[in-house]
Amino acid sequence: LPKDHPHMLRIVEIVQNTPGKQLTTDFLRCKIFRRAGLDVSELEKRLYSTDITSEVFLDNLKNATPWVVKVAGVELLRDQVEWGVETHALHIATHFSNLVKVSERVVVRQTAGQALVRTLPMLRRDQRNEVVVELGKGLEMGQYSISKYIPEYLGEAALYLHPSELDEQVIWLKGLLGSPNDSAVSGALNTVAVLLQHYPAYAQRFPEDAKVYEARRETLLGLLLQGLAHYREAVRQEALLVIGNFLFDQDVLSMDEKARLFALCFRKLRFLIQEAPQHSDSLTFFYRAAALADIYRFIAYRRLDHGPFTFEKPRKVAFFPGTFDPFTLSHKGIVQAIRDMGFDVYLAVDEFSWSKNTQPHLIRRQIVSMSVADEFHVHLFPDDIPVNIANPADLKRMVDLFPGREVYLVAGSDVVTNASSYKAPPRPHSIHSMNHVIFRRAGEKPLPPNL
Repeated sequence: LPKDHPHMLRIVEIVQNTPGKQLTTDFLRCKIFRRAGLDVSELEKRLYSTDITSEVFLDNLKNATPWVVKVAGVELLRDQVEWGVETHALHIATHFSNLVKVSERVVVRQTAGQALVRTLPMLRRDQRNEVVVELGKGLEMGQYSISKYIPEYLGEAALYLHPSELDEQVIWLKGLLGSPNDSAVSGALNTVAVLLQHYPAYAQRFPEDAKVYEARRETLLGLLLQGLAHYREAVRQEALLVIGNFLFDQDVLSMDEKARLFALCFRKLRFLIQEAPQHSDSLTFFYRAAALADIYRFIAYRRLDHGPFTFEKPRKVAFFPGTFDPFTLSHKGIVQAIRDMGFDVYLAVDEFSWSKNTQPHLIRRQIVSMSVADEFHVHLFPDDIPVNIANPADLKRMVDLFPGREVYLVAGSDVVTNASSYKAPPRPHSIHSMNHVIFRRAGEKPLPPNL
């Protein structure tokens, strides 16, 4: 309302006749009088020139204090920091963090969270890290009533950290995804999604090499995909909800940013959604339907408003068969090295082994799926297309699945030396005619030159 509006004059009259000497009352009175163009120097002197933080802290943590008073107290503390009162800036930010975790009223938690995000840029680097770590402890508690409100503000707050501290937060979130508590994992997934939503703003706050910036984005997106490959049903459901709603439905990310994420992960999404166990409970059906609806809506809007998607040029294909019992860090290192050479790596888990007493096939396949869910350009080969490397017809069928692309077979040097398929005489489309990527494990002898 303009200052000369009749309603504003009436509001000022009511406020002037309202008794009360509480700090929050004076703060609201000051805001109204300032809006009406009245002199508020005396009120500002009391609010911003004296130490009132302890009194407001005490009121905000009392159960008997009305929620309206608590909200006004949060706004008063935020105004103090923005006014330039830096003496208690760290304590005020920590107080906001505590309110987000323990307040009984949702509106108080939301106001405190918003105030915390606005306050963080005014803190020193070490203070920001301390506040973010303290807020993150609420997720570790695993209590849904506490952790469900934290991700929205923890994700935004973490993006005010220096790159080295942000990387530590990402590592911490990755560890939290392995928690046995579903509420803690759910909070971690939601925090990662909020980080991705607001991540484009990070480039303006902390300029860094473009490759480092993009690698961190891929790491965050990979953490969400790990949730889709999780062995617990509740975690997969939450990952579906988060990916569909946060990344592709909400309007926080621009259409171009959404398209960039989609082009990076669409193969993974399609595979991981289809790879989910068929005995999933009926609730997963609705989670999957909601996520696919969000993604389909995004695809339709994108194509209508911006034209077709731009995808990366197809890479060479590396077909990597093995029993993978179990899939080790050594296997993952080999896969990453081949991927970094410019390949799309397809892992084919053998059905059984004549020479090894392996674990059941589906268990080994799920372990591999969980291990490479966060690795882009690394996929599991379809389970319904068996490939026997000793059978030329199988190899030809496999190569024909990738028309126009170079296909390589990945094998260890010991396999090339000892496997019967290599000792057999060459035939059309046999393994001898295929391109190879050969790795040699530590301690193994080099391949003979006349092989």
